[in-house]
Amino acid sequence: MTENRKHRSSNEDNTAQKQKETRDKTILRMAMDGFYIVDTEGRIVETNDSYCSMIGYSSEELLKMSVKDVEVLETQEVIEKRIRQVIGTGSARFETKHRRKDGRVIDIEASVNYLLEKQPRFFCFMRDITERNQANEELKRLNEILVRQAAMDPLTGISNRIKFNEVLGREIARSKRFALPLSLIMIDIDHFKEVNDTHGHNVGDNVLREFASRVSRSIRKNDLFTRWGGEEFMILVTNVTRSGTVIFAEKLRLEIEAFDFSPVRSITCSFGVTEFEKNDTIDSFIKKADIALYRAKSAGRNRVESS
Repeated sequence: MTENRKHRSSNEDNTAQKQKETRDKTILRMAMDGFYIVDTEGRIVETNDSYCSMIGYSSEELLKMSVKDVEVLETQEVIEKRIRQVIGTGSARFETKHRRKDGRVIDIEASVNYLLEKQPRFFCFMRDITERNQANEELKRLNEILVRQAAMDPLTGISNRIKFNEVLGREIARSKRFALPLSLIMIDIDHFKEVNDTHGHNVGDNVLREFASRVSRSIRKNDLFTRWGGEEFMILVTNVTRSGTVIFAEKLRLEIEAFDFSPVRSITCSFGVTEFEKNDTIDSFIKKADIALYRAKSAGRNRVESS
């Protein structure tokens, strides 16, 4: 009697276990996320319809394949590191890439669990995040464009006052900390109102664009060229003293004077140069350049003055 009860109980347990296994497999097959089970050799031993649709292979094809056949851009070192992580902690979540049957590569968010039952197995859940990543990249690209536009003069394409003030504050702090020279050139295009009055604003805009282009090609990569407003421009010159900056400004003055800005022909510019001193503030630094520029204009224009 007791043996019969034990036998019945054992059969009931086995039946319940089989029903549970069947139920679990049904849930996995019907899951929205892709799923497969991998053995310790990397062979795919079970999969579901969602992963088949995601990757473009039939289940029969996948069961003859290994993870290496679908996973791309993964070195053996990375794969082994992940396997150790999963075995050590029991689970891991990471992003990877899988290659579909048609050759297209998709972004995958993988969640892997390591289970020791009858045999060690890796239970892998996959979600296609290609569209999400593409949307994030597009959002990042648009944000970068907005950041550039916010710091750019729309007419000339060079930096604007917002960008200038941001960089100036940073360069002043660097100059103070490391005792490095920092100079400033303020430029005004001489008699620019006459260009607009004689040739029209479209020609005037073209002159400003060409002027900005010429100067941009003449300055160093580390210097900042800014449209200050109207026909006034600034060049922040790093690691150069006032005397060296005056020499550069004179060279630039001659280049601009010699260039043909058709149909205006030639234009000239006045330059004010100054160097940052330890007691200067941002305002006093700019004011000194403005004073030097005023001297150049008062002395007849088309010249370089310093303060």
